[in-house]
Amino acid sequence: MNAPKNLTTRQFEVLAFCIKYVHSCHRFPTGDVVSECFGFKSTNAPVSHFKYLVTKGYLYAPTDENKRYMINWAQAKAVGLPYFVWHAADTNVKRGDLTRRQFDILCYCIDFFRKYQSVPTTRGGARGIGVTSNAGVKAHFGYLAAKGYLIRATHKGAKNRYRFDWEKVKALGLSHPVWHEGPLGPPVAENFEMLALEVLLNRDARVAAVENDMRRRFGAVFGEARKERGLSMREMAEEIGTSHSQVERVLHHEAGGSLSLRTLVRAADALGLIVEIDVRKRVQEEEL
Repeated sequence: MNAPKNLTTRQFEVLAFCIKYVHSCHRFPTGDVVSECFGFKSTNAPVSHFKYLVTKGYLYAPTDENKRYMINWAQAKAVGLPYFVWHAADTNVKRGDLTRRQFDILCYCIDFFRKYQSVPTTRGGARGIGVTSNAGVKAHFGYLAAKGYLIRATHKGAKNRYRFDWEKVKALGLSHPVWHEGPLGPPVAENFEMLALEVLLNRDARVAAVENDMRRRFGAVFGEARKERGLSMREMAEEIGTSHSQVERVLHHEAGGSLSLRTLVRAADALGLIVEIDVRKRVQEEEL
């Protein structure tokens, strides 16, 4: 797939990744996700690419109402990339197995996705229809997930995030997006790190269990090192090169905090600690 004349190859790859991510995860990727996929060392790199894509008309910039970037689907279609086209609701819409409240919340989520290209979060995301507590939103989203209309995301960085099962939504006769591959096919460029994308999007339970076990072992190793050296958490954070709160999460949370395995390996190296070979092997496999 060749990049349009007004885009560099890397900008085109970032745009293609963002389109694939919105299609798979039903929200625009964060800068951290893009950095992990493409191996950017600077956190400013993905934001710079986003800004160039906004300037060239391929993305919409964040606003006070919507804090995320959004894809200009007309531009994506024009350069041969995949795109969404919305299908109108049927004249005979059914509630199916949903209560009136659940149905209203599902409709609200669909309208929200159509407007902002993301599913509302469980942190107050459905308050637009009168759900006033986070617990209430989580409960309703949980019911919709149990009945198959929403699917809880399992990939990295997607805590309390959901995506739609569009087939179930379509069966009710509600409005839904239709995905078109475009004349140039799927968004895969020559140097596009597809494996990294799959690692991000397809974290099944077995992989999650392995990672959590590794993080627990890191937490134990770091805890022993801290005691032996008599370091405070702040001193340990400075030595590793991360924040005090992250060190606290690594030491005390069952799953070892939210630091990536790659970062934990680098932290162990900074402290001169020996990490089991199988942990390093797992990280190397993720970096392929």
